[in-house]
Amino acid sequence: MEKYRQLQKAKYNQEQKKKGIKKKEKTRGSSENDSFNPLKLDRGVCKNYSNYIHKLLQKKHPNMEISKDAMEILNKFVNDSLSRIANETEKIIQNKKKIRMTSRDIEAATRLIVPYGRIQKRALRRGHNAILRYTDKNRNLKILAKQKKNRKQKKN
Repeated sequence: MEKYRQLQKAKYNQEQKKKGIKKKEKTRGSSENDSFNPLKLDRGVCKNYSNYIHKLLQKKHPNMEISKDAMEILNKFVNDSLSRIANETEKIIQNKKKIRMTSRDIEAATRLIVPYGRIQKRALRRGHNAILRYTDKNRNLKILAKQKKNRKQKKN
């Protein structure tokens, strides 16, 4: 996939050279062009969640199948939801004039986008649990790494 993108980029650069268009030089410092805008992303770059959707379907309903059209719709839905959350999180960060994105910023964006009720509560709970699992996993890995170092030092 990366080679294909590189070939496309090289082909595009050659076409630009033929037309006489020069590349824009990157400058240091923040400008309006540096900000992330998911709407400007190429639609081909969007991630494909069909494998995850299929695994989830098989886990919950082993006898069911899903058509390609339905899978495309679900994939677009997931990509759209995530891009909306990313846009809203970006706005929240810019309003607070912060550099770093935290889980609270993502949670606030989710509260603004997902409708009230059971869906919102479930989405927030699942996101919170995922963050806890991730941080616990990293913390446990760090503890295991320290224990390995201590064992090696004791052997020496």
